[in-house]
Amino acid sequence: MNIAIIGSGNVGKALAKSSVRAGHKVTMTATSAEKAAEAAKATGAHAAKSNQEAVAEADLVIARETIDLILLDVHLPDINGFDVLERLRIDAVTAVIPIVVLSADATPGQVKRFRDAGANEYLTKPLDLKLLLTLIDNYLGDDDSSGEAPVESK
Repeated sequence: MNIAIIGSGNVGKALAKSSVRAGHKVTMTATSAEKAAEAAKATGAHAAKSNQEAVAEADLVIARETIDLILLDVHLPDINGFDVLERLRIDAVTAVIPIVVLSADATPGQVKRFRDAGANEYLTKPLDLKLLLTLIDNYLGDDDSSGEAPVESK
């Protein structure tokens, strides 16, 4: 199964390393090619070349890969994660891919905003890595086409 991680810094590295060990293919995107290459080297993940807009990079990655799950950090250096989510949800190819949003902002209004815009899950940092890995396994192993993972998230 293929996972795209958009942003996430050190969390993305740890997650990618765990996911690669579990047999998943991980593609990391970043707004800096250097950061993406560094993260991939440390984790065994594939580093997508990147540009100033994380959303454009995500589009490129998803166009050439079959992505089963997207992990999206809200706080990206060059573009807002909400804008990335909106763009992913209006594109026919990416509209059906489950998206798990990662953010330090746990305010109810923020969570509702992202959920209303199409996030399947909204997890707050600091992340419970075990919970996140269980959530990933549930999405990637779930044959139910509803797009819902059978696990409670924060």
